[in-house]
Amino acid sequence: TDGKILPIKTLDFDKTCATATNDRIYEKFDAPIGGEATVFKVSSTSIDYSMHTNNVEYLQYVLGQYSVEELTTSPVLSIEAHYLRQTFEGDELKCYRSRKDGEDVFALYIGEAVALKARVIR
Repeated sequence: TDGKILPIKTLDFDKTCATATNDRIYEKFDAPIGGEATVFKVSSTSIDYSMHTNNVEYLQYVLGQYSVEELTTSPVLSIEAHYLRQTFEGDELKCYRSRKDGEDVFALYIGEAVALKARVIR
């Protein structure tokens, strides 16, 4: 595969089960880039049965950007994650963080491509 996640409309499955279960509105948001980045290398223990990085690992990379003090004084209330590209064992990911409108916004890049964007509300 080329590492791209396919749009749901291109998949052949019964779409009647794909209905919203709440009234939450998800909005697009810009991925930060530039400044200081934390670099992660995807390890073999981060891989799922589909041979790509487990979705939980991406969130662990994001949450690992906080200090214990930050999480103690201002705990995480919600996380919104947009998975945009698959990554694999050995890939080097760069995590950028910015703060905008009271939210922390993260982006994990593989090369020039965004693999994950996440918005954290604390």
